[in-house]
Amino acid sequence: MVLFIQMSNESLSDVSPVKRGRKPKGERTLTAAEHKRLSRARLSERSVEVMLRLDAGTANFLDQFATAHNVTRSYVADLFLHFAIDRIGGAVAQAERLLEQGGSDEAMTDLIRGSLKTTTPPDAIQKYKEVLGIK
Repeated sequence: MVLFIQMSNESLSDVSPVKRGRKPKGERTLTAAEHKRLSRARLSERSVEVMLRLDAGTANFLDQFATAHNVTRSYVADLFLHFAIDRIGGAVAQAERLLEQGGSDEAMTDLIRGSLKTTTPPDAIQKYKEVLGIK
């Protein structure tokens, strides 16, 4: 509790302590454990837990990437999953626009395949090794 003292002719007994923080929703403030439980409940309402089965090479890559960036494997997996979904969503949106403009199904398929095709730049392997700390 923090006390603010006003310099005036009033006596110090007239100065009341200033309370910090939000007013409690109930009769009392929540403990840290109660706040965390509510936070987890809100998070579970907005998300879905997913179990991924990864081959050993992919799991090793995620571990090395996570270690190199001081984050968890699940954070890296979530990051890459979001990236992939965004990339696929962008390709599908482009294909839908093409179809709306009178493009054929074949042109739409080619656009999606071309958008999702990966090409490895010549220096990519070296950059991956640097990021992962591999010699």
